[in-house]
Amino acid sequence: MKTAIIGTGLMGSAFAEALLRAGHDVTVYNRSAEKTVPLAALGATPVATAAAAIHAADAVIFVLADGASLETMLASDDARAALAGKRLLNASTTSADEIEKLAAIVTAHRGALAEASIMVGPDQLRDGSSFFILGARDEDQAFWTDLLGNIGGQVQVAGGVGDASRAEIPILIASVFGNVAASYAAAMTMRMGLPQDMSRQLIEAALPASAHMLDNLFARDYDTVMASVDSFTTVARTAADAARTLDMDASVFDAMGDLYTRAAANGYAQKDGTAIAEILSEPIQGAR
Repeated sequence: MKTAIIGTGLMGSAFAEALLRAGHDVTVYNRSAEKTVPLAALGATPVATAAAAIHAADAVIFVLADGASLETMLASDDARAALAGKRLLNASTTSADEIEKLAAIVTAHRGALAEASIMVGPDQLRDGSSFFILGARDEDQAFWTDLLGNIGGQVQVAGGVGDASRAEIPILIASVFGNVAASYAAAMTMRMGLPQDMSRQLIEAALPASAHMLDNLFARDYDTVMASVDSFTTVARTAADAARTLDMDASVFDAMGDLYTRAAANGYAQKDGTAIAEILSEPIQGAR
């Protein structure tokens, strides 16, 4: 099948590699063209515009930073003209309201937009051990389930467009809390000079999924990226928006979003989310 990946960051590149491994004819587009070079070496075809990628493919997958990025991309006349008759899948982090609005835009231009939440990191996506939550029209569910299953993915259908974004929210909340908790725990361990082996055992007992985070944290090396600081910024904002929609206290998510924003401003935007430990380790002016 001819597929296109639009957005070749960490997750987009992994998606493209998985499709190439499964035998797909893959076209790739990224605003920074140099990010498509490694994929071209693997057999993908880079193109100069998003519209060209949409034109080239039977199935188009967007893996962008957030819903605003996708809305901006779909705002161009060339992109909209390319939508007719196309099946498109949003794998960017979006709210239910955002994806429903974007689906209406695509439908108005005679395309069909579905959504998939990717519940694993880039390594699992690349090697075929992925898990997706799918939201799509009834008539599109089998198409996307087959395509995602073809790259080794398990697919859980949540319902229509918007339902995958809703189903993803509790999982996103768990992931951002886990990242912040592990980062705080490791930063405090190092600030207090505690034995790292002992602290690792205790932290892993309390946070069983923290093992890969602690590798980064205790080495103070954030180049092995499961989810970037920028992606966690989006997660925190999405969680805050969802809490407000449900008339729940969103202040904790606002605080987390501010923490990731500070890390991004200090040069860690594309580093692993655990890089917030470097911000946590900075003394607060006037603190006692």
